[in-house]
Amino acid sequence: MRLTLQARSSARRTRWVALANLAALAALGAGRLALVSSVSIQPQQVQGGGTATGTVAISGAGAFGTVVSLSSSDPAVASVPPSVTIGARSSGASFVVSTAAGAAGCPRIAAAIARSTGAPQSAQLFVTPPAQSGTFRMGVSSPVVVGGATSSGVLSNSVPIPGPPPTVFLTSSNPGVTVPATVALTLSEVGIPSVSFPIHTTVVGSTTCSVISARLGTTTVKALLKIVSISG
Repeated sequence: MRLTLQARSSARRTRWVALANLAALAALGAGRLALVSSVSIQPQQVQGGGTATGTVAISGAGAFGTVVSLSSSDPAVASVPPSVTIGARSSGASFVVSTAAGAAGCPRIAAAIARSTGAPQSAQLFVTPPAQSGTFRMGVSSPVVVGGATSSGVLSNSVPIPGPPPTVFLTSSNPGVTVPATVALTLSEVGIPSVSFPIHTTVVGSTTCSVISARLGTTTVKALLKIVSISG
């Protein structure tokens, strides 16, 4: 009798192990079959400190759900959860993209499935700097240019500054976009200190951006310039 009970117990354990192994194999197979088909972000442009909604779509979803890994090319500008789980037999899921207050840039948000034979997919988010509210301001003649073209920026201060023309220090976050290191504000015909400066870009293979920064004394203002490829 004791041997019979032990045999039955051993058989039940064997069946449970077999079922667990089948489930693990099915989940592993689902991960290999599932592919990330697309990633999208809405809206595609937000001001630093705002949020956007990302959506990842997959094909070949398994019966046990699929874990999709998420990443940002610039977490200091935009951050995402480490992963999102797409439910069994579902084809997509949404997630929140959070941007840092005062930040600017154009990070890419990527999605990938571990062990999948498919390539990761990504989408770009444009994060604009805070609105300029002080006396020192900067504008860009065109916020979007084709790579290789030259744009221009304009600096102004709404009140006259005593003494010699003040120096403004310029920088570009993108090495492929160049601006003068310094420019001087000079009085315009209407008595407002201002100056324009060139923004040179290079040919790009895909859409990118540059954050143009201008510093006058302790005040810094920023503008976002999008650079697109000739093919669009």
